[in-house]
Amino acid sequence: MGKSMTNKKIFLVVSALAILFVASAGIFRSRNNFEKIEVRAGQLYEAIYGIGKVKSRKQYELKLGITSSVSKIYVKEGDVIKKGVPLMDFKDAATFSAPFDGTVTYIAADQGEIVFPQTTLLTLTNLEERYIEVLLEQEGALRARKGLTAKIVFDGQKGDSIAGMVESLYPRGDEFVASIRVDNLSPGILPGMSADVAIEVGHRDNVLLFPVRAVAGGIALLERGGKQHKVKLKLGASDGTFAEVLEGDIRPGDFALVK
Repeated sequence: MGKSMTNKKIFLVVSALAILFVASAGIFRSRNNFEKIEVRAGQLYEAIYGIGKVKSRKQYELKLGITSSVSKIYVKEGDVIKKGVPLMDFKDAATFSAPFDGTVTYIAADQGEIVFPQTTLLTLTNLEERYIEVLLEQEGALRARKGLTAKIVFDGQKGDSIAGMVESLYPRGDEFVASIRVDNLSPGILPGMSADVAIEVGHRDNVLLFPVRAVAGGIALLERGGKQHKVKLKLGASDGTFAEVLEGDIRPGDFALVK
């Protein structure tokens, strides 16, 4: 009985070590394997990229022009109210009411508190009329124009893109701003949220496409006919994932190797 139990323990230990060895070998091999991406001819959509932020078209900030004290606050943060609903009363000023339907998103005063001129005491935001504001580099701003299609992907929703359209382009100080109209935004998309925005500025047909992440310093590792070799190449227009091959010994059916 004792010998049998001992043999069983030895067998289990040896089996566990064997499994660990195989698992370790698998991890080692996976670290040294390359991801193979086929080089192909196809259509390339050229785009410019930026980080967008959701904005509301209607936002009201309640401020006083004199020093006063708060007599009464009629609402609280998160309240959804209609136009004309009273917001705050002040000792030395008239009652302030909502100028439009919206949600109270900020209150910075308490009842009885003394408040000072030009301090934001309350913010009312319309959460339904929204757009996306994108800051562009100068090169991108030179290529963007009204009416271009935009694709928007929000953080946490990778892979699910939303279509939009550039409705205006303008400078703000030293920055260049594109305003993107997006119809039927989900109610869960709130002002202040950020997204990756790609504005399509053109497309090319039947071009040789090479994965951008397979290139480092103008050099790529290629597999052709089962053999690997390095190739020097020059890329052109890009959609962020693939780029057009302008120069280099690259053929359709080759495989780009990516670690």
